[in-house]
This record gives sequence, C-alpha cells and structure tokens, in this order.
Amino acid sequence: MSRNGAFTTFMIKLSLDVNTVALRSRLQRFARKNWTPALRECATYMESSTRQNFLEEKDPNGNPWKPLAASTLQYKRSGKILTETGRLVNSIGSEVVGNKARIYTNVEYAQYLQYGTKKMPARQFLGIGEKDQQAIEQIFARHALLP
Repeated sequence: MSRNGAFTTFMIKLSLDVNTVALRSRLQRFARKNWTPALRECATYMESSTRQNFLEEKDPNGNPWKPLAASTLQYKRSGKILTETGRLVNSIGSEVVGNKARIYTNVEYAQYLQYGTKKMPARQFLGIGEKDQQAIEQIFARHALLP
C-alpha cells in the first residue's frame, strides 16, 4: 500500500477458479436457444401495455400526457387525449421478426402525436418504460430457465 497525497492506493490480488468448460457450455446453450417464444411474449406484453397507456392517458414512464388545448377541445367530440375515433389505439400491433420484437402503428399521423410539432406537444404513446423494462427482464429470465 502506498500513500500519495490525499489518495491511498492499494492492490488486491483475487484468485477465482471457474469451470470454464461448464461456463462455455452454458453460454453456447443460451446462444443456440430459440428466443422467439420470449420475444412473442414481450411483444404481446408491450402491445397490452401501450393500450393501457391510452386508457390512462400516460406515456410509457407513467407521466400524464399534456392536456389538450382549449382550441382543440372546442371541436373534439370527446375530451379524451389521442382518442377521437379509436383508429390510433386500434392500430397498435406487434410482431417478431428474426431476433427482434416490434411494437408499431401504421397510422400516418402517429409520428406527429408521438414527437409533437411546432404547435402541438409530444404525447409519447410508444416506448418502453421502466415498469415495461422490468417485465421484459422477468420474461427473459423465466425463459432462460426453460429447457
């Protein structure tokens, strides 16, 4: 151990014995594992979570969407944010392609609602929030234990 000004530096020697053959075998098993069922479950979960965000009028992190402007409320049939006809929420879909799960909408105006414009605030409806991340991790952990 050496003393250098206000800092103390020291070295610890750590020895770790790992059965590298067993570890390598397990990692190879994970690499060969078919993760499609886990991805499908994640996609289904995210689709459901996104629809729930619409019901609660919140972004994926649980923050409320910005309220509608008074000028918008004058012509809307309902006071629901991002829901006039139901077209957007009903367009939310999911798919698994290769090793990726995707949540999507094919509604052409969705990008303006998601990211906002100069005259309209963003109201994020697609995305992975903290609770979603935890759920996805649990899904993969459970599937990792399956043969």
